[in-house]
Amino acid sequence: MRLLGTVGVGLAGVLVMAVLMVGAGERLRDRPSAPAPADETPAPAAAAAVIETRNARPIDPARFAAPFAEGATALERIASRQPEPKPTARVAVVLLPRPVSLEVGLFRSGDRIVRLRGLEPLAPSTVCDAPRGGSWPCGMVALTRQRMLVRNRTIACDNGTEGDGAEMLTTCRVGNADIGLWLAENGWAKPISGSGLEAAGEAAKASTKGLWGSDPRVAGSQP
Repeated sequence: MRLLGTVGVGLAGVLVMAVLMVGAGERLRDRPSAPAPADETPAPAAAAAVIETRNARPIDPARFAAPFAEGATALERIASRQPEPKPTARVAVVLLPRPVSLEVGLFRSGDRIVRLRGLEPLAPSTVCDAPRGGSWPCGMVALTRQRMLVRNRTIACDNGTEGDGAEMLTTCRVGNADIGLWLAENGWAKPISGSGLEAAGEAAKASTKGLWGSDPRVAGSQP
């Protein structure tokens, strides 16, 4: 009998628990549903900045543009280079029309004055001694012989640049004759010592030609 009573009490307790659980479930269904919880997953922490410890070059504006010029002075700006002038063609020969004989070896044509290279100046007033005595105006006679050679013809002169600026020192030709050489060979000019005309002048002197002879205007004298 005691056993049956114990079982009955246990069944009654189970029944009461079942009723309570059913009632609790009804109450839970009647309550409004709670909103879904927000995603509260924490954001990953930002990575910590990595500080490198390299040897950095100092950025100095005065040195940054030209680090290789340490200790150099400031750059100097110079003017741009001008284009090279085109070389002018050098004239090999100068033509002198209608030359005027001023003295032996000296000519003027327009605004040009030309002196023959290798000859000593000989003024028209020069007087020479004749081998047989007496004197004669050799300077004027020599100038006359030069004028007779050139006459009124154009002379061709090398484009010389030597001289004192007022006159051009060069060699000239008339026709096929070198005027300076013709004067030296015929004794009508005195060559400068050491010039290319010296040998011709010595030969004329040995032959008593021109200045070393007699007045050619006198009958019987050597022309």
